[in-house]
Amino acid sequence: MTEDFRPRLRILCEVFAYCIRTAAAIGVRERHWKRKETGMRRFIGAVMLAAAFVAVSNGPVRAESADEIKKQIHAKVSKLKTISYKMKSVSETTDPNLSTKSTTEGTLEYMRKGDKILSRMEMTSKSIMVMGGNETKTDSKMIIVDDGEFIYNYSEAADSKHVIKQKRDQSNSEAVFNPEKGFKDTEKMYAYKALPDETVDGKPCWTLEMTPTDPSLAYIGKSVTCYDKATGMVLKSTTYDPKGKVTTSMTITDLKVDADIPAERFKFTPPPGVEVHDASKGG
Repeated sequence: MTEDFRPRLRILCEVFAYCIRTAAAIGVRERHWKRKETGMRRFIGAVMLAAAFVAVSNGPVRAESADEIKKQIHAKVSKLKTISYKMKSVSETTDPNLSTKSTTEGTLEYMRKGDKILSRMEMTSKSIMVMGGNETKTDSKMIIVDDGEFIYNYSEAADSKHVIKQKRDQSNSEAVFNPEKGFKDTEKMYAYKALPDETVDGKPCWTLEMTPTDPSLAYIGKSVTCYDKATGMVLKSTTYDPKGKVTTSMTITDLKVDADIPAERFKFTPPPGVEVHDASKGG
């Protein structure tokens, strides 16, 4: 039982005690029908109050603060060895002169190897842009592999295919298993607020709201993210514009933690005929 619920339970007990006392008064003290009728109305009113209180108490209870939730998220994610999931994100913007809609989906995999984090992301994207009455459609594909030494970024759009090899940024790789770092970075520009718990795909979730505090982000609205209580992982996130309209919705499915991931998933082999541009040496 949470500390937040105990005052409610105490009040509920007091309400029922009042009901009992009132019922006794009806049977023992009330000698005239008129007084009995008044006492009965008081009794019924007390019972209805108790029933209403039970209904309210069974609703969402926000017992934990945003800081407490963030600590629990970090405690769970920081212990994981592997993470894999499917992601789908839909973004849409509309104004009189330009409207865009893009859908991105794919798989993401992460694995600890000693003091390094290996990763693989395979994503496809479909976008539609309408400007001045003209519609442009674009399909693209992207694969990003971090093998512990270098990062390979493969992109494919229309007839263009490119691979860029870069030095890996250890701090960015570690952030996947270190939510605390991500929270501290965003706290410089956003304020966190705990919302009532939600259920996503049958899984109980903590819910955190982020609101921009940096004046330079005035064009961005709040975002609401649901974190799986069992794993600490994000299951759903929704971003709004300043007027409250949804601009981006992201969902996570097929989440697996600490499952075996073949080492070959974190090795990159360029497609036949595609040259690798080596930017790891500054060239």
